[in-house]
Amino acid sequence: MRALYTICLVLSLLPGAITAKPGISVEQVDCFPADDHGVISVQVENEPPAASVRIYFRRLHKKNTEDFYYAIAHSKGSGKYWGALPKPTKHKLCASDGRRCLRELAELWINHEISKNQGFPREWLRELDQEALRRKFEQFKLEPIEFYAGLMDAAGKMLARSDIKVAPVSEECVISLNEEQKGESQNLIVGETAVWQSRGKKKLFHWQCAGVVTRIDPQGIRRADVCRNRFIARWEEDHWSEEKKMRGSGSDNGKKPYQTVELFYGTDRKWNNPEKQSWNYLQDSKTSAYGVERGELAFGMLEVSIPVGHRKGQLEGLGLFEFKMDPEEHVTLQQVDPKARTQFILELQKRIGCPANKETDELSVCQDSGKAALVFVHGYNVSFEDAARRTAQIAFDLEFPGVPLLYSWPSQASISGYTVDEANIRWTVPHLESFFALLTEETQIKTVHIISHSMGNRAVTEVLRRFAAEKPKSHHPRFSQIVLVAPDIDAAVFRDEIAPAFAGVGERITLYASSYDKALNVSKGLHQYPRAGDLSEGVMIAKGVDTIDASDVDTSLLRAIRLGHSYYADKKCAIADLKATLAGKDANDRARKLVSFRPEGGGVYWKILGGETPWCR
Repeated sequence: MRALYTICLVLSLLPGAITAKPGISVEQVDCFPADDHGVISVQVENEPPAASVRIYFRRLHKKNTEDFYYAIAHSKGSGKYWGALPKPTKHKLCASDGRRCLRELAELWINHEISKNQGFPREWLRELDQEALRRKFEQFKLEPIEFYAGLMDAAGKMLARSDIKVAPVSEECVISLNEEQKGESQNLIVGETAVWQSRGKKKLFHWQCAGVVTRIDPQGIRRADVCRNRFIARWEEDHWSEEKKMRGSGSDNGKKPYQTVELFYGTDRKWNNPEKQSWNYLQDSKTSAYGVERGELAFGMLEVSIPVGHRKGQLEGLGLFEFKMDPEEHVTLQQVDPKARTQFILELQKRIGCPANKETDELSVCQDSGKAALVFVHGYNVSFEDAARRTAQIAFDLEFPGVPLLYSWPSQASISGYTVDEANIRWTVPHLESFFALLTEETQIKTVHIISHSMGNRAVTEVLRRFAAEKPKSHHPRFSQIVLVAPDIDAAVFRDEIAPAFAGVGERITLYASSYDKALNVSKGLHQYPRAGDLSEGVMIAKGVDTIDASDVDTSLLRAIRLGHSYYADKKCAIADLKATLAGKDANDRARKLVSFRPEGGGVYWKILGGETPWCR
């Protein structure tokens, strides 16, 4: 009888034991040494069998601040773990001293302001003199470390995660390590374990590894492994030559380490080089092709290089401590060639396979080549160079088979230039209207797609409204797919006035929006009313417009600190859905990757299945 009672008692307690969720917490540390390794302690509750603990961390001053690293933690028994962090890497502020150093700092400032690097522009730079700038950059060496712990099952799935902690790095901080911790720390080095690793294109290193520390991207995907052995080996030049051949780039096999995307463009920015007929990166990299001032509507062609190692959804640009674009590593604007209006049209005709008559130099009447045009109109706070780079990246990642075009209006390329940009986006409307009319009326292009971003949507929607008013509805819409991404437009005005006004001007109108768009959230604060691309206060549904909720394309830990304004080109799942949209697939036809919702107020909208789904990673 007692045995039966014991069995019943065990069975009654068993479900609670089975359903008890594991938990993990990381101990807050006061500081990390500036010149030594750190140690973090972890506590696990309800630890399942075959589990392991990883300690994730990142230094904020690293070149790629969107990467976390993780180290495998060591068990002390009773659910207690510890892990060592590599000692911080110091950056040399300048290659020289004195006045030359100050000039380098100023150049660093300017280059960073131009590139923006898709990150958070450091607005305090604007308010600092050069000496204050020097002091601020010196502080980078002591920027804090963010860290948290993750409990993993045998398959590598995260079962539980601690809160993110932050601790400062201090030159006065001292941590006493025991012998085991010292032994582990001395062999802990953070560095990529690619087959080769070059420095300055002259030196070549490879790391002797055991894979204890690993680099991951924000979606949790492993990048190159990183090593725990204390020494670095130098490969000889002959080995370097062989590796270049294996990699398929470099001068040994005559191939460039990048691909080139050719774009057509229209702009009403002022040409910055009146004494030159074109702009070349190798010769003119210290100036911009087009500036921030207003100019006449101009046309031309440009080339942008895409590095061989380009990852879809990335606009590789300058890091904070990089001074010059490298085509082998960065998406780089290489060449800008302005063209007269007639020559621009002729070149465009050649590209779509309908060249001019050789004898009369007039446009030939030919069958539609099937090539479409894709026009990208950028938003606020964007330079001409960055607009060109972004257009090329979009066309490249979409594998767009037609002709990519950029329309660039005179944005001030500065956060503080918001009000000027608002004035300029209104001023550019007649010029953009002329540009669209040229494409649809003066060329043989039969299919024209539009992608507009942020404040650029204000000009695009006004032009579409004008076309709809001037040209009665016909059996053939002027445009094919019209994609409005993160529109910085009053949501109610868009729903009630703008969207109904240009109905029928395109085959389909698609609006991408997000609940985590911090830029539009700021705009909402400035204008006191929600924006059409901001879903933080609910979904805006307009008649004749397919609304796509892209809030979950990024579910990583870094979503809380990202700007979240360029998701349409930064995330694979958003790019994939955009590609399907341009291909003419209805939202209902994309049901495997979109989920439809029907709110109580009526209408329907779709949500992208993003996050950790394989197609989004």
